[in-house]
Amino acid sequence: MCVLESIRKLVIVVGHDHHPFDRLFELFERQTQLCPVEQIFIQKGVSQRKFKYEGLAKKVEIHDFVGSDVLMQKITEADLIVCHAGGGVLRDALLAQKPC
Repeated sequence: MCVLESIRKLVIVVGHDHHPFDRLFELFERQTQLCPVEQIFIQKGVSQRKFKYEGLAKKVEIHDFVGSDVLMQKITEADLIVCHAGGGVLRDALLAQKPC
């Protein structure tokens, strides 16, 4: 079963926390193998994980951190936002009326 079945644009965001959230990234690597999406945008924070998203989407962007203006643009364009439940990302997703 694919939880990303109707998702075209996926945003995965972890904030400035010291935790790498590697299990979160691993989960979504497995999901995109089952059900590819068109675009994936990742703000990976401090994670040193070797990402395997290449080839699983037409466009993959991976950044350590981005500015709030770039992040808000990506959130606005996304079909789904996956985050670590940081207050800033949750606020931005709610403002953009996007599922998080």
